[in-house]
Amino acid sequence: MKKRIIALALMLVMMCNLTACNSGLFGKMMNKIADSKQEEASKKEAEIAQKVEDGRGYLFGIDGKECDYKKAYDTFTECAKEGNADAKYYLGVMYEKGYHVKQDYSKAKSYYEDADANDHKYAEFALGYMYAMGNGVNENLTKAKLYFEDSLKNGCVEANAGIAIVAYEKENNTDIVYLEGLINHACTGKEPNLVCAAQEYMAKLYYDGVGAEPNYQKAMEWYKKASENGSDSAMNRIGVMYYDGVGTDVDYDKAYEWYKKAVDYNNAWAMHNIGLMYSDGKKFEKDYQKAYEWYKKAADLGNASAQNRIGVMYHFGRYVEQDYAKAMECYLKAAEAGEKAAMNNIGNAYYYEYGYEQDYKKAFSWYEKAANAGHDAGMYHCAIFYQNGYAVEQNYDKAYEWYLKSANEGYANAMNQLGYFYEKGYSVEKDNKKALEWYIQGAGAGSSTAATNAGYIYYDGDGVEVNYSMAMQCFVRASELGNTNAMNRIGLMYFNGQGVERNYEESVVWFKKAADGGFATAMYNVAYAYFKGYGVEIDYTKAKEWALKAKDAGYEHAQQMLDNLETMGY
Repeated sequence: MKKRIIALALMLVMMCNLTACNSGLFGKMMNKIADSKQEEASKKEAEIAQKVEDGRGYLFGIDGKECDYKKAYDTFTECAKEGNADAKYYLGVMYEKGYHVKQDYSKAKSYYEDADANDHKYAEFALGYMYAMGNGVNENLTKAKLYFEDSLKNGCVEANAGIAIVAYEKENNTDIVYLEGLINHACTGKEPNLVCAAQEYMAKLYYDGVGAEPNYQKAMEWYKKASENGSDSAMNRIGVMYYDGVGTDVDYDKAYEWYKKAVDYNNAWAMHNIGLMYSDGKKFEKDYQKAYEWYKKAADLGNASAQNRIGVMYHFGRYVEQDYAKAMECYLKAAEAGEKAAMNNIGNAYYYEYGYEQDYKKAFSWYEKAANAGHDAGMYHCAIFYQNGYAVEQNYDKAYEWYLKSANEGYANAMNQLGYFYEKGYSVEKDNKKALEWYIQGAGAGSSTAATNAGYIYYDGDGVEVNYSMAMQCFVRASELGNTNAMNRIGLMYFNGQGVERNYEESVVWFKKAADGGFATAMYNVAYAYFKGYGVEIDYTKAKEWALKAKDAGYEHAQQMLDNLETMGY
């Protein structure tokens, strides 16, 4: 029995030793498997990280790679499916900028937020920038500041630009030295698109004249820095500055050159602007077909302004067949995307009966939308409706308010109407001097009616001293803007020797200019010149010819001359 117990004990010891031995071997084996999996995961993670770097090279055209948005997008999409935060961030960039894909702020924000779940410093900056600029979200500088501060804490030196944005936009800090210091610090960062954002914002500060007068040369310098880092929006802005002659001479060749550079990056606004060059006949002869083609490219990328301009082409039948229904379709699509000019155009369709029955209620609804979005013509039309009581109760005070807002946006016709309100005493105390001020301002902004009205105040001496010389200057300005009433008045001033030496020949020249423009009174004046021989030889046949034109154009007194000519045998 004792021997059996001893044998059993020895067996148990041996089994324990064997188990211990096997346990050690199993543990080693399991550890080896775990190490292998970790190594495999690390290897895969490294491969994904390298792919993201390759995608980044294709996105920005760096690290020896040609810019290729499709390759960049495909690469980031593949890596994002594996949960890579950098890939999600870069997909956000592509949707925000409209690179290879249609610009979509909502998708951009979604990708940024996914990346930010991992405290992604660049995604935090991007979200802050969206809230600071109101890109696809309601502007919220408080939120923007929080994102910028988090980004800065996580090591994004470029976020200093965000701090500058908040300092100026929210805290009203106009110390350009301080702001530029922050921007310069941001520009030491390594992420091209964020450095570009910083440089473009600095350009904007100089362009807007923060803390001083606008400095367009400095703005141009900063836009060029951003363009060197691959910013297509900066390239487009430089093109606009050359096109408008801001901070430089007007140079359509250089404007086109910069637009084309931006187009190479798929910039929709640059495509739109090239279309504008063809439709306006700047650099090129007017070519509505090419204008349409460029607008279409931009519209296909989501550019609402281009969509609206295609609508305008259907409205007037430029290159395409005139089609008010298609024009409306384009306007509605553009308006849905927030294009305020399209909202105004829809209002025009219902107000001026462009293919639709006049509907003051619908017209006012769209004008009001345009006005509230900041559109100058929309504001002007709202004022017209309040002035005349169209679809709303007549209210001169509200009309005045909208005219003033529109005028402050630079709308010339609104300036003219403010002059009219002061001249008539609508909503304000009658004051012809103030009326004259607004008329002159309107004339300078391009309103021929305002220039003509200013001329009549000087001509009649209504509230000011009679001044034929100033009246003539105003009428000449109006005539340059195509006003036939002013042309006829210049003819009368030459006829009567008012502010100029009497000159019948010159008076007939001006009467004919006005008559050719459809001004009925001027037609009669030409007839009178031939009837009496003022500035031309007496010619009763021609007198009758012009008198008939005047009558057909609605000038009633022409009948008396026709009766006289009939009694004379003509």
